[in-house]
Amino acid sequence: MRKNTEIEQFQAVINTPVEQVYRGFTRGVGLKEWLCNSAHTFPQVGGMITMWWNNGFYMVGEFTRLEPNAFVSFTWHGRGEPQPSTVQVQFFEENGTT
Repeated sequence: MRKNTEIEQFQAVINTPVEQVYRGFTRGVGLKEWLCNSAHTFPQVGGMITMWWNNGFYMVGEFTRLEPNAFVSFTWHGRGEPQPSTVQVQFFEENGTT
């Protein structure tokens, strides 16, 4: 079976220090504040990440790479999705902006 190799890229500038943005991707409280209705994380390689929304959608995955304030990668397997995908986030900070 051939894996789906589709890649989507997004870029955003956030007027927040990189430490806070990194925390927003690795801590359940941070994810809940900006992305989902509830979340739990265990931020270490092999640790779980789960998020769910009030509409019944949820995702489960695990952290595959963590470099504090620089890089986060985790698997994403959403409810009803045929296979997991990978989320990779790279952080750059300049003058307090990420």
